[in-house]
Amino acid sequence: MFFKIKNKKKRIFILGVGMEKAGTTWIYEYLRSFQDFVPGFAKECHIWDSIFYEKIVNKPLQRIIAQSKEFLKQNPSSWEKKFSKNYVNNFLRIYFINNPAKYFEYFDLLTCKTNSHFSADITPPYSGLSKNQFSYIKNNFENRGILVKPVLLLRDPVKRLKSNINMYLRNNKIEKISKEEEKEKMFKLINSKQYEIRNNYEYTINNLDHVFKDNYFVGFYENIFSNTKIKELCNYLNVDFIKPNFKQKVNSSKNINNFTL
Repeated sequence: MFFKIKNKKKRIFILGVGMEKAGTTWIYEYLRSFQDFVPGFAKECHIWDSIFYEKIVNKPLQRIIAQSKEFLKQNPSSWEKKFSKNYVNNFLRIYFINNPAKYFEYFDLLTCKTNSHFSADITPPYSGLSKNQFSYIKNNFENRGILVKPVLLLRDPVKRLKSNINMYLRNNKIEKISKEEEKEKMFKLINSKQYEIRNNYEYTINNLDHVFKDNYFVGFYENIFSNTKIKELCNYLNVDFIKPNFKQKVNSSKNINNFTL
């Protein structure tokens, strides 16, 4: 079922800038219920983190390239069966990473051709982008008549860490690890450059303040799942409120190991 948008105004691009494990996937699925929302090739495009600090984090570009090379090694006769959406997404990512202007052109054409009001790229690692990098994205969209509206979701850092560890266990099909292994993985994650870049709340907010002034949305995982906060988000995006399905769980991390700190 689709719903109507408010009086159509300027096209909007929602730039999701984090944080990981703070409800970004749920928000994206909620946005998909709007008739005038057109999704891009992926919820998380991973373009600007790959371009601007790939050498520091070494993800996700290297993984994408490795997957694509592996696919190309296969016999072409089997490509049709194996040509999944993930491979298409990876090729698009590599193309946009090497041709950044095409990223803006893609979303420009996407919203024009579908006569849509707004689209989004909700990639949590964008929280590590600098002021100049946010300005670059903002200016390139505005030059195409598209207003950039950042959305930042935060969460208690300790609970986010717990959720990250549980996601790691789930993705690697690990049912249980010892307390010592828990602590080792926790401290390894905390001390990584990747974690430092992606989890500096003050850095992200200061950069958003500098570039977007007060024109960005901040929500907290602890209270975002309420009609009040979702109404605030809808007002910010200039769309009519749709009553959300708060029972819907998306990309949740089960506490596999009864993680304790």
